Amino acid sequence: MVSLMHVNNEIGSINPLAEISKVCKEHNIPFHSDTVQSVGKIPVDVDELGLDFLSISGHKIYGPKGIGVMYMRHATPWIPWMHGGSQERRRRGGTLNVPGIIGLAKAMGLAQNEMDDHRKHFIKLRKKLISGLDEKFGDRYHINGDTKNGVPHIINVSFKDSNGSGIDGEMLILNLDVENICVSNGSACTSGAMEPSHVLSGIGLEDKIANSSIRISLGKQNTIEEIDYFLEKIEVVVERMMSTAKV
Repeated sequence: MVSLMHVNNEIGSINPLAEISKVCKEHNIPFHSDTVQSVGKIPVDVDELGLDFLSISGHKIYGPKGIGVMYMRHATPWIPWMHGGSQERRRRGGTLNVPGIIGLAKAMGLAQNEMDDHRKHFIKLRKKLISGLDEKFGDRYHINGDTKNGVPHIINVSFKDSNGSGIDGEMLILNLDVENICVSNGSACTSGAMEPSHVLSGIGLEDKIANSSIRISLGKQNTIEEIDYFLEKIEVVVERMMSTAKV
């Protein structure tokens, strides 16, 4: 089986699932996609993408934590990992989480209805953010990932000092946290890891630059005023870190 994210959770790039699914079908290989970063953000159609399996998580679309969906195309072979019970056609055992299911269904409906408005909002915030970073840092910062074929709510950036070396990304996150700004150095799945992000290494970044990177993830409640605040604080923090590094 081939399993691939629809949208990369660190740099926001959209993977060409429809093209990959054609290759899978030529070799009779089932194709699964983790769509937690795309459902509710961009259109997702299992037929257009050619998916046999698709997974969704409720908390990524403002639904309850601990509930998700696994779509399986009819007649696709599968083996259950939790055996027992026939209420789920023997796909899984256990009692169903009815409140979670209802909450997820409601969240999915809202996400679908509000998707276009949210996307326009994310694009507006992203444009403001990048414009501010360009003005304040110029060529001392870099956007990681495919800027033309990506989602607008994930921006991954790295910073360089005057010598071209990356600053300490972990220290940058801690300094921003003091200013009540929440960013990360990768996905939540890899938080706490000390080695460079495998995603950033995979797109060719040197370790020192990968380690100077932060992921900015935008939500529907974020505002232009918060982007202005972020730009104000990150300029002070980065300049302070760069001047300290020179000493």
